[in-house]
Amino acid sequence: MRGTVHITTAADHHWLRAALMHRTDAWVRRSESDYGVDDALCERAAEVALGLIGAQGPIARSVLLSAWQEAGLMEAFGGEDVSSYRRRHLLVRLQREGILVQGPRSGNEHLVIDARPLPDADSGPAGAGVSHGGDGHRAACAHIAHRYAVGHGPVSAEDLARWTTLPKTQAARALADAVELGEEQATHFLGSFDELHVGYKDRSCLTDDDGERLICPASNGMFRPILVDRGQVVAVRPVGEGLLWKGGAAPSARVERDVNRAVARMERRLAQ
Repeated sequence: MRGTVHITTAADHHWLRAALMHRTDAWVRRSESDYGVDDALCERAAEVALGLIGAQGPIARSVLLSAWQEAGLMEAFGGEDVSSYRRRHLLVRLQREGILVQGPRSGNEHLVIDARPLPDADSGPAGAGVSHGGDGHRAACAHIAHRYAVGHGPVSAEDLARWTTLPKTQAARALADAVELGEEQATHFLGSFDELHVGYKDRSCLTDDDGERLICPASNGMFRPILVDRGQVVAVRPVGEGLLWKGGAAPSARVERDVNRAVARMERRLAQ
């Protein structure tokens, strides 16, 4: 994503790679035209790398780059020395295509390993067909959006598009789809001054003016604990007063049930 190698788990590597690799297709074409990193060169580089890893196990990046140099893969292209670009492009290209990955550490360096034995792309949370154009690609994008939102707090389609390089319309759809994935954990009892509320200047995505008055009726910065359902403040729970619903009553039986469950979970946690 964004021309950057990201850190993830072994189980997630291939499905994430497959779901987003189409966003670097233009980069692959430029790499071929500018530096000669074409399919044939990648196949030769993969053969050298896998042969070395098969004989020695995980290898340092410097060892791999030296092996590529010795194999004659760094020759001039278009009359120019492009070896510094080729080294990086080959590393990224072979990771992009699921052949190599940087894995276990040795000292301060991640070693290069064979990526092929890792769980395949069809074993991820979205199931089979996660590559662009496949039946599972939309579900894969929804899972990516869900994880991004859970890890970052309130996000916009623009935020997700920047992070994944997905088009904004697709990012917006992925976030909408992700709501369904998060429903089982979408009701939260949060303490006073939780970052979800106080960490943002613009809180309009979380609540309106009525909600703000419920959270802080005296406008003195003394906030009440909040109940958030699917990204919206639905109630507060001042100490000793019980639930105070936004609008005077629970918006639905489902919300009332889930809010009470969230309160009970927090009470159990604090009692431990």
